[in-house]
Amino acid sequence: MLTTIKLESIGNIRQGNKPSWVKRLIGFNRDGIDFELLKGYTDYSNSNSVGSRGIYRNYFLIDEGLYQVSSPQSWKSIDQYFCKVKNGEVVRLTFEEAMLCLEKQVLARTYMKRR
Repeated sequence: MLTTIKLESIGNIRQGNKPSWVKRLIGFNRDGIDFELLKGYTDYSNSNSVGSRGIYRNYFLIDEGLYQVSSPQSWKSIDQYFCKVKNGEVVRLTFEEAMLCLEKQVLARTYMKRR
């Protein structure tokens, strides 16, 4: 099952504003967390005339997936969080909960490969 989250792109990246993004957490590597940066699909239908507000990026998340999200809330504020999708619902997680889920996913994949 796919779930969509919609994040607003606030400001202009060329002027130093941070873009929205979503990473799918895959596992661990020697540098830390291994991830895949998801491609967001841009919707300009609600944008203002200069494109500084109202531009949204839609991201498609799979059920039981684990994600890190960065969502600008204003010109100076960014909401960054971890989440998982369970039964079509996006559930926020603390860093510790996200790492436990990721560890369980990695162990389950390793176990299934050995069978």
